[in-house]
Amino acid sequence: MTQTFPHRLAQATATARNALLGLGLVAAVHEWLYGSSDLPLIIAAFGATAVVLYGCPDAPIARPKNVFLGSLISALVGVLASQLLPMLPVWLVGMLAIGVALFAMTLSNTLHPPGGALAFIAVAGPPEIHALGLWFVLYPVLTGVSLMFVVAHLTRRWPTGR
Repeated sequence: MTQTFPHRLAQATATARNALLGLGLVAAVHEWLYGSSDLPLIIAAFGATAVVLYGCPDAPIARPKNVFLGSLISALVGVLASQLLPMLPVWLVGMLAIGVALFAMTLSNTLHPPGGALAFIAVAGPPEIHALGLWFVLYPVLTGVSLMFVVAHLTRRWPTGR
């Protein structure tokens, strides 16, 4: 059954509102903790996480297990690949990290598409990301995903919430 335009409009508005709230919370916490430092809490993969959490919240890839474990597994794989294979070209290490992260998420039934980006960011991200080492898994990944998940959970109960 096709949704009416007003229904789609209400859903689109709620989705955009929730994404703004989730990413806004991540940005606000970062500013509160670090001010205008170069240490990024908002990373590109969080845009994809926002699409998953707020745009298709009932999809299997949006389950808490997938969001948290898929993100953490992928970030860890990326960090380890970067640290264990510094002699290889970044593009090759990045592709290996994405492949291993996808393998691990599939094997553990925690597929979360933004995980591929997280693995690659850990390898090819800016020097500030590399300097974090394994801390990258906790901050920004676990911190950002947790804040976005809290917003997704709370806004599900709002009228026209997804």
